[in-house]
Amino acid sequence: SGGAVTSPDPLTRETNVQSIGGTGQTERFVAFAERHRATVNMYIRQDKALLHNASFSPLVRFPKLLDFDNKKFYFRSELKRRNAHQRFGSVRLCVRREYVFEDSFHHIVLRKPEELKGKLNVVFQGEEGV
Repeated sequence: SGGAVTSPDPLTRETNVQSIGGTGQTERFVAFAERHRATVNMYIRQDKALLHNASFSPLVRFPKLLDFDNKKFYFRSELKRRNAHQRFGSVRLCVRREYVFEDSFHHIVLRKPEELKGKLNVVFQGEEGV
């Protein structure tokens, strides 16, 4: 009702062509994909880049049209794309083996959440690493 129309996040579960601002061309493509679901998924399996192609992009908004492996690929590639600009370093934890839980907790509680998104390297005091 007069509000701005925003494009939905491709990872949401929109299932109505009109709800994504579907044009007649989009509606025809989705109808085609519904009729030829197996073939469309086969082509996507052979060339995963199709999911990021403008012509095939409406498919990601219709979960029923994509097979699980194609949805999984798209989901993981979107996560990588969104996190590509973030680089997380590693955090080194030096702990005593007999107090691994307590020592680890004391190291981790002092860290910022962003620091913990990187790799955790655990070193046991008095033991050589491999």
